[in-house]
Amino acid sequence: MTKQMKQYIEQTEAVLNGDGEAVDWEEQIKHHLVMTGFFQHERLVHLLITVLFSLLGAGFVLYAAASGNILACALAGITLVLLVFYIRHYFFLENRVQQLYRLYERMRERARGKDRRSDRSFLR
Repeated sequence: MTKQMKQYIEQTEAVLNGDGEAVDWEEQIKHHLVMTGFFQHERLVHLLITVLFSLLGAGFVLYAAASGNILACALAGITLVLLVFYIRHYFFLENRVQQLYRLYERMRERARGKDRRSDRSFLR
């Protein structure tokens, strides 16, 4: 999903940075909203997995602390290492979905005929 998301954002930025003459912005916006929905769903699934994995990790840590069992300590350690990667991936998804929101706003501006590259009033 990481690769697909990066590719989609690059393609969308290429369309936005082009001249936009042959682009049907209404269709582009509809497609973008569908893709954003897919990525939001992916982000939600990973949030749920991360939360559940955090609870599982906390359970292993508590059990390992209470029992002193070496196997429980190993499971707690493995779970916490994996949790770091889940959190990292979730933040990637979150940041990219936020980027998709900004791209949507740029598309709406292009559809209305206001190109931020030529209109510098937003810098004031």
